[in-house]
Amino acid sequence: MWSSRPRAERLFKSLTLRLALIFGFLGFLVIGGVVLYTYSSVRHAIHTQVDKEVAVTARVLLHRLEDDAEAPNKEMLDVGEHLSVRILDPAGEVLIATPFMDRRVPTGAFPSAPKEWVWEDEPQGGAPFRLLTLPYQKGYLQLARDTSAEVWLMQRLRTALLWAFGLAPVLTALAGYGLVRVGLRPIDEVAGILERVRPETLTTRIKGEALPTELLPLAGAINRALERLQSSFARLSELNGDLAHELRTPIHCIRLEVEQILSKGNLSEAGEETHAGIMESLEHLSLVIEQMLFLSRFEDPSQGLERKDLEAKDLLRSAVAPFESFSEESKVHLHWEAEAGLSLRGDGVLLRRALHNLLANAVRHAPPGTNVHLRARAEGAEVVLEVEDEGAGMPAELIAKIGRRFLRSDASRSAQTGGSGLGLAIVQGIARAHGGRLEVGSFPGQGCVIQVKLPRT
Repeated sequence: MWSSRPRAERLFKSLTLRLALIFGFLGFLVIGGVVLYTYSSVRHAIHTQVDKEVAVTARVLLHRLEDDAEAPNKEMLDVGEHLSVRILDPAGEVLIATPFMDRRVPTGAFPSAPKEWVWEDEPQGGAPFRLLTLPYQKGYLQLARDTSAEVWLMQRLRTALLWAFGLAPVLTALAGYGLVRVGLRPIDEVAGILERVRPETLTTRIKGEALPTELLPLAGAINRALERLQSSFARLSELNGDLAHELRTPIHCIRLEVEQILSKGNLSEAGEETHAGIMESLEHLSLVIEQMLFLSRFEDPSQGLERKDLEAKDLLRSAVAPFESFSEESKVHLHWEAEAGLSLRGDGVLLRRALHNLLANAVRHAPPGTNVHLRARAEGAEVVLEVEDEGAGMPAELIAKIGRRFLRSDASRSAQTGGSGLGLAIVQGIARAHGGRLEVGSFPGQGCVIQVKLPRT
C-alpha cells in the first residue's frame, strides 16, 4: 500500500492523464450530442415519411369516395403491401376491408365517430402500426400502416449509436493521450539535454529552432539559468584555484622553516616529535592543495581534453610502474592485465592520474599478503578500467556518496595513511570529462571493486 501511494499520486498529477480525461469528457459531450441529434433526426424523418404516405393514400381514397362518388370496392383496397384499409358506414358497420384487417387492427382500436383526422400509434399482436381515422360524407375511412421495418431500422440505429456513444469517450481519451504524449515530446527532449549537463558541459544551450512556440520562453529561461550557472561555476573554480595557489607558497615556506629547525638537531626528543608531526601535517596539506589545483584545472569547461588513441596495455603498464616498489614494501601483490588489442581514446595524463588514485587507495588500505588487480576490458561499447582489492570494503552509506570531495570512510585512518578525501572525486571528474562514469561495488570483509567506464570512441 505504501509503495503504490506515490505511484497513484504521480498518476493523478500527470498532465498527460488530465488532458486525456478532458479529451474523453469532451468526446462524451460532443458524441452524445451528435448521437442524440442523429437519432432524433432519423426518427423524425421516418415518422414524417410514414405519415406522408398514409396521408397521401387517405386523400386519394377521399377523392374517389367523395369527388368521384365511387362506391366502396375492392380496387380501393389495393394501396400497397404495408397499408391496410377499412371503410365503414355512419353506423360503424364495415363495408369493405383489407383481408386480415380485423385480426391485425380490431375495429375497437379506432375512435368512434371522429370529427377530424385522428392519428395513433397502436401496436397489435407484437406488430407496430401507424393508425389514421377520418370521416367522409357517407361514413368513415380507416388506414393502418405497418411500421415493423421502420421500428427494426430504428432499433439497429439505436444500438449502433449507443455503441458509438459508449466507445467514443474511451477512444477519444486514448487518442488524446497519444496526441498529448507526442505534443510533450519536445519537453522530454529538453529534459534529456538538461540531464546531460555536467560541470564540463555547462556551455550546452537549448536551441529554440525545433521547439514549439509555447516552449520558447521556457528554453530562453533555461539558457539564461545555464549562463548564470556557467558564470558562477567559473568564478568558483577560479576561486578554488586561486585559493589553493595562494596557500601553496606560505605552506611551502613553513615546511622549509620546519625542515631547517629539524636539521639543526638541537631539539629535545619531544620537540622533534612535535615538529615531525607538524611536517607530516604540512605534507598532507600540500597534497590537498595540489589536488585542489588539479580539480580546478580539469573541471574548467574551457579546458579541453587532449584526446589521443591509447593502447590499454600501455596505459596500465605506465600506471602500475610507480606502485611496484610501494606494493612490495606493503607486502601487497599487485597484478594487472589488459585484453589484447584493446584501445580507447582519451587524455592519457588524466587517465593515468585516475588509475594512480585508485591504485594508491587500494594498495594503501589492502591488508598485507592480499592481492590488488588492475584490469582493462571491453564491455559492449565501453572500455572498463577496474581496480579490485581484498580489503575491508566500503559501507553502503559511503558508496552512495562516492565522488564527493573530502569523503572518507575513516577519518583517523585517512589521516594516518595520507588520504585527503579528494582521490575518488578526481577519478569521477576525469571519468565524466571523458563522457564516462564511476561505479563502485563493495563486499564487506571481502574487498572492493571500482570501475571507470569510458566510451570506446
